[in-house]
Amino acid sequence: MKKLVLFWLLSGLALHAAAQTVTVSDQETKRPLEGVTLISDSPAAMAVTNAEGEADISAFAGATAIHIQSLGYKALVPGFEELEAAGFRVMLEPSNLNLEEVVISATRWRQTTSNVPSKVISITPKEVALQNPQTAADLLGISGKVFIQKSQQGGGSP
Repeated sequence: MKKLVLFWLLSGLALHAAAQTVTVSDQETKRPLEGVTLISDSPAAMAVTNAEGEADISAFAGATAIHIQSLGYKALVPGFEELEAAGFRVMLEPSNLNLEEVVISATRWRQTTSNVPSKVISITPKEVALQNPQTAADLLGISGKVFIQKSQQGGGSP
């Protein structure tokens, strides 16, 4: 029985020593990030961080490029040795998400803005800040692209 327990302890230590964990956190808040993907081509390996921001990267040993990425953060591509030198701690820098303009029309068929039967206008946030209108009706009227019929309570109808 003593030999079995000793073997179990030794093998447990060996497994623990062989496993290597990386911790990924937000650079600003220092909070762990869940769902961060780590991908390497050579050796072919992939891992995803858990709720504590940790992932086992034992399979990445010797990798020269490990792609570390998450939506809303700038991607990093360090090598395994760089991660080891950093104490297997990674801080991801938040980045802005820029979405392209989307036009939604109430038809059954997909159409471009030039083919929509009604007029589509765009007013940028810069224009809104410059004009500083009191109401949405004022904003549309100031644009010069829509005629507004003013009401008595400060509203308006296009």
